[in-house]
Amino acid sequence: TRYTGGNFHVCHRDVNADENVLVDAINANTIGAANPELVRAVARDSRAAVQWLKGKGIRFIKAGVSDPSRFNTLAPPPPIKAGLDWEGRGGDVMMRTLKAALEKFGGKMMTGARALALLKEGNRCIGVEIEYQSSRSAVRAANVVICDGGFQANPELLKEFITAQPEKLRQRGAGVSVGDGLKMARGIGARIVDVG
Repeated sequence: TRYTGGNFHVCHRDVNADENVLVDAINANTIGAANPELVRAVARDSRAAVQWLKGKGIRFIKAGVSDPSRFNTLAPPPPIKAGLDWEGRGGDVMMRTLKAALEKFGGKMMTGARALALLKEGNRCIGVEIEYQSSRSAVRAANVVICDGGFQANPELLKEFITAQPEKLRQRGAGVSVGDGLKMARGIGARIVDVG
């Protein structure tokens, strides 16, 4: 999240574009293979997500005059050059600002913690088991949001859901997205649909 160009767009279209324009762009870029309900949700909710971030104090600028993919860019933007110049730039500033907002409302950010398992009571998810600073503990919560970045660094899940030859895929990410969220959801009986 901190290593980012900071451009918020939908298929290189402005998130503030008409919902139907965004739906058409997603469908064109996915050759019509995307789930129609998810396409509509992304087209409808992207603008709201940017507005929510603005409401939390995140600053955006219009970084390009003619490129709609840069109309909503985190400020200050990173320099356009090789290297990881991220400190004090868009993604870093966004994370610091969100952390301050979380703490203002009594929350706690635990960097370095790893979610291990979802906790279930009856038919409800009631929290998550974590490992933090070499010890395990339970964090109870009214709601748990699974957002682990996907499973592009997990060859077994890639083979199950994407391709019979995951070794032929080129990994562009940091290699930490191994599907922990998907595995935890399965661990309490979730049915996985529309993954590929």
